[in-house]
Amino acid sequence: MDPTTEYLSDYACRLVYEDLSPEGVQQVKRTLIDTMGCGAGAFDGEPATIARRAASRVRGTPPARILGTSQPTSYVGRGTGHPSDMIPGVLAMADAHRANGRAVIAAIAAAYEVFCRLADEVPLKGWDQGMFAAIGAACGAGKILGLDHAAMGNAISIAITTGVPLGVTRIGELSMWKGCATAAAVRTEVFAAELAADGMTGPGHSFEGRDGLWQHLGIEAPIGCWRRHAAWRTRRRWTGCSTAW
Repeated sequence: MDPTTEYLSDYACRLVYEDLSPEGVQQVKRTLIDTMGCGAGAFDGEPATIARRAASRVRGTPPARILGTSQPTSYVGRGTGHPSDMIPGVLAMADAHRANGRAVIAAIAAAYEVFCRLADEVPLKGWDQGMFAAIGAACGAGKILGLDHAAMGNAISIAITTGVPLGVTRIGELSMWKGCATAAAVRTEVFAAELAADGMTGPGHSFEGRDGLWQHLGIEAPIGCWRRHAAWRTRRRWTGCSTAW
């Protein structure tokens, strides 16, 4: 497991609900309500209708419900993005596994922290924000599943190996896919977490090895970021996005 994967998996596994400040819990609840409101507002849109139609043709074991319906389905700074896109993935995993509210809040907080810290430190350079969502969603879904440190590392590795979408998604005349791209990344990485839970391993150096993410982005491993913010390893009070690291 390379140092980047080590840091991310350690953080995701260590964070628990009791680490969160009242302000942090309130922020997660506000974000969750806002995300649900956006979903309700877009419910009858054509892309959402197409997605629901596709989702209704599959069923997972255990199944999760399509958001807004009782229909079962599968569940599967320098940068920018919409971390709230990860929330439906956490909710689907929580629904399927009957996780409680505290577990959901902790999982959302972990996903947000991973997404936002990466966005603060890593330039996208032609890739889409779904890259950050993929890694964050794997951490959030992994927390719901109760993955241990090794399995969380494998989920993250599988996530980044399979979830690097192109930035052309948001260039020029925008297609329906623009609104679906990060959702697709989240779906893939929920599946990555399930694979890791069943023992699937991912590449050991998906960030820092040859042909890893940092090489393809043409940047040095932002290990200084992890060390500068190493207080997250022992800090006990999460207060909001990109503050616990």
